[in-house]
Amino acid sequence: MSRLSNSGLCSTRGSKSGRILIIAIVVFLLGWAGPAWGQHKLKDQDCLQCHSDATLTKDVNGKQASISVDGANLMHSVNGSMFACVDCHQEVSRVVPETRTM
Repeated sequence: MSRLSNSGLCSTRGSKSGRILIIAIVVFLLGWAGPAWGQHKLKDQDCLQCHSDATLTKDVNGKQASISVDGANLMHSVNGSMFACVDCHQEVSRVVPETRTM
């Protein structure tokens, strides 16, 4: 046997509490990572299907505000080169976002 296995680092291998600990860690990691695997992350092109329209606006405090995005400018900006739209706009989960009341 190697010195590593005799050093006590693997001492949980045969014990019941060691197996329970390992199972608990695996269950925790699967529970934590599972939802991330199941989610479809929208791509910027999905958002730009609508937001590339220069006339797209929304009402903000009684005034019309543009929510249009120039795709070419986005890709050459810090935001577009490092992040996806949904990295900041995490509330968006589908291509056509639900209308929110403010």
